[in-house]
Amino acid sequence: MDERKPSLTLKEISPYLLAGFGDRPETEKLKIILELQQGFTADRGKLQRYFTRADMVAAYAYFYLPSYLPKIEFLLQQLSPQMRTQLAQTKLLDFACGPGTLALGISREIPGIKQLYFYDHSSLMLEQAIQLKPLYPSKLKLYASSHWAEIQKQLADSPVTVLLGHAINEMNLDDILKKLAGINVQAWIVIEPGAKEFFPAYLKLREYGLRQQFKVHYPCLQNSSCPKDPQKDWCHQLIIPQLDPELKRLSQLVGINRNYLPMMGLVMAKIAVAYTEKTIARFLRIHKETKFSFMLEICWPKGDKNSVLIFEVNKKSLTKILRKQLQNSNNGYLIEIKITNQLSPELIRGELMQIYKID
Repeated sequence: MDERKPSLTLKEISPYLLAGFGDRPETEKLKIILELQQGFTADRGKLQRYFTRADMVAAYAYFYLPSYLPKIEFLLQQLSPQMRTQLAQTKLLDFACGPGTLALGISREIPGIKQLYFYDHSSLMLEQAIQLKPLYPSKLKLYASSHWAEIQKQLADSPVTVLLGHAINEMNLDDILKKLAGINVQAWIVIEPGAKEFFPAYLKLREYGLRQQFKVHYPCLQNSSCPKDPQKDWCHQLIIPQLDPELKRLSQLVGINRNYLPMMGLVMAKIAVAYTEKTIARFLRIHKETKFSFMLEICWPKGDKNSVLIFEVNKKSLTKILRKQLQNSNNGYLIEIKITNQLSPELIRGELMQIYKID
């Protein structure tokens, strides 16, 4: 997996940053990023004031956008060809877009997208998002506005895919749904922080989608209720990104670990999911490793409901390639399994046949 190229390098994004941020000395960049990071950790209630400064908005795009691109790329790589084709046939709305991280990721991952709309309260964030246009496919049309009425008019009755990137982390979910009530939403692509406190809002959006006849395409394998108890646990993924070496170095200077990126991904659409006849499950994490086996936590569509189980795999049954993939893969991949024994209602034993979407 180390052969993957970084999604975006600091050198590539630098020419398109506001306030000439890309040309500033590293010491000055570092000072502004540290000031911004303090706003994220110390007093989020005052965070929006930072985005009235062009240098802060540029610092956010410079540091966070290339850091988070692997999340959207990972999520899109889990989708079926049918789903990816539908996305290309809709207008994309990046709601509360910031510098357009989700929009940039999806436009580079799925060819054929024609129209993209940015909506954000911050005019500087919108300006930064548009200034990054050279990084997008050349034929893609971009439109941006901080006025919701203008966005509604542009979208009219067109089929729309809504992108939410850390939006329900920053905004009230009910307010988001109220604004989107008049939009012909055909799909949702959502990435939220991988922390437990955001899981209730994530579940609320999932339940809203099911009531509106959406089908869950990721992470769930069927549309029944989530088996995770939000009081005790939460569904999330842990991505192992391949980042620009300069971004890694900058992250170390800032004091942020970018070796792993936690996230909660959700994809819902009006089209049905094409299920396979194979026995598949969602790999959640390695629960435990013993001398002889891996104990995998999986989400498995057992009967008419989703169930979280422990799946025991004997190490001797794994090929060297499969074992390496398992130890170095992102949590959240689809896996094919062969069940040989049901040891208890929560514990099954068998063989790991394949890990899908290893790139």
